[in-house]
Amino acid sequence: MRTLQMEEWFLNFTQFQRTAITPETVGTVSNPRLEYALNTTFKSVQFSSFLGGCIVHPIYRIYKLVTRDPAKETTNTTKIIRNASRKLQGRILLAGLAVGPIIGYLLPYFGGVKEPQLKQLCYEHRISGDMLVWDRATVTFGFVGWYWKRFQGMVDGVNLALAYVIAYHYVIKTKTNVLLTDKFKPEELHKTVEEAEQKTDYLKGQFKTKDLFVQKS
Repeated sequence: MRTLQMEEWFLNFTQFQRTAITPETVGTVSNPRLEYALNTTFKSVQFSSFLGGCIVHPIYRIYKLVTRDPAKETTNTTKIIRNASRKLQGRILLAGLAVGPIIGYLLPYFGGVKEPQLKQLCYEHRISGDMLVWDRATVTFGFVGWYWKRFQGMVDGVNLALAYVIAYHYVIKTKTNVLLTDKFKPEELHKTVEEAEQKTDYLKGQFKTKDLFVQKS
């Protein structure tokens, strides 16, 4: 992650090394183009999973069941149709997974989005609360689904993440005590990337001044 200049994103996303997380690290967007492409890939995977698993799959499955030829029907016909529908939803997910980073990388160029704006978009995503919970759930449930049935199961896992984030927004967050939380609440963080960068520069200047004072002494 350090090589890709995504260390601050990783710290904020995982919340593993909480002692290293500060409002300034959360506001440090070192590689905005890659981070924006990653965020777009998350949305592309989530959309394609919903499209494939909740819309295309049932429509295709019902269509095949209704139009099946009774003369060619066997005891395995229903199972074959179900498997074909699941393969289709897996292919739609793969398409979303392939297209997401391309769109995310090219969209700022064609949209004329400058780097400061891109940094701010990435920062807003980092502190978005429910959106970040959705992305984390997508990784967790998506991996479990992939381990279970590869990309066909990954669709189910990602859609389960959507169900979880809806429950989180309307029930878990408001009516229960959430056990796993971010180190900082959104209101405790800087409002903009520019504000975070100014604070970082100020702290660096303070450290340099302190070092010079120690050396002179």
